[in-house]
Amino acid sequence: MKRLFLLGIFLVICFLNVAAQPIHYIKGVVIDKMTRKPLEFVNILVQGTGSGSVTDETGRFTSPQLKPGIYRLQASAIGYRTVITPEYILSTKDLHITIEMEESPTELTGVTVTASPFRRVTETPVSLRIIGLQEIEKSPGANRDISRIVQSYPGVASRLPVTETT
Repeated sequence: MKRLFLLGIFLVICFLNVAAQPIHYIKGVVIDKMTRKPLEFVNILVQGTGSGSVTDETGRFTSPQLKPGIYRLQASAIGYRTVITPEYILSTKDLHITIEMEESPTELTGVTVTASPFRRVTETPVSLRIIGLQEIEKSPGANRDISRIVQSYPGVASRLPVTETT
């Protein structure tokens, strides 16, 4: 029983030691190399982890929680060259780094917008009208002929003349 108790205490101590690994962050700012202004919405990827973040409106970013180790960051944005930082050692403190990105004018190309020569005509909605038995009987001059009743409604036309058969 005493051995089982000591084994349980040993396992708890080992678990607490493993669970107590320090967690750190890599924080920083991304700026334009020429203008020195912060860049917003730049993708930051922590290589080897598959995780990353995006810079905010002030160019600042914070990586997800990382265990101590050696990390390299990759920054990419449309219109700028992708930057891979040197390796950083993350051990006892959070890192604060600055990433400078250079514009890449070859990635930005012009777009030509031309108007279509065809105009799309707005279609009118189709209406629906249900004709009941009472309406057929009360229609003047139709003599219970449904084709004459339908022709009396607006928007209905017949190409063939209606002839009366007797």
